[in-house]
Amino acid sequence: ELFVFAIPEHRIVGVKYKDRVVWDKDQRIDCVFGSMRGNGGTIDVVIDKYDEWKREKDREEAANRARQAEVSSRVRSALGNQRFEALKDLSSRLQHPTGSLLATDQAVEAYVVSATNLFRAARAEGNGNGEEDDAATRRLHDIKALDLLSELVA
Repeated sequence: ELFVFAIPEHRIVGVKYKDRVVWDKDQRIDCVFGSMRGNGGTIDVVIDKYDEWKREKDREEAANRARQAEVSSRVRSALGNQRFEALKDLSSRLQHPTGSLLATDQAVEAYVVSATNLFRAARAEGNGNGEEDDAATRRLHDIKALDLLSELVA
């Protein structure tokens, strides 16, 4: 008799070929048999075109790293080094919450408020003339800060 000890099929959530996901249960990707969202491509096509796919993926990742570095530089310029490090700490705590796999809505809201306050403090310090901005100007600066922050996390 032959006993096969294997993973039950209903427990499989995804399959990769090297770095590429070729089958994903939740996203309904099937590049093994070519059904669902596999766009008709089968595993033999994935294997044949893997090097081309990998080069494109690496190019996209390099472009993303360059964009992140440029945006980080702009954020550091706006906040200054100390506040930038505080923002990185806030971001790290949001990405890796204690006791949970995902950040809660309240944690995200607290992050946005704290990040906005860092930008406000930097702006107040940079203003230096002792005059407070009017409400419309504060809102405009907050929108610009949130826009810059959204570029950073995109």
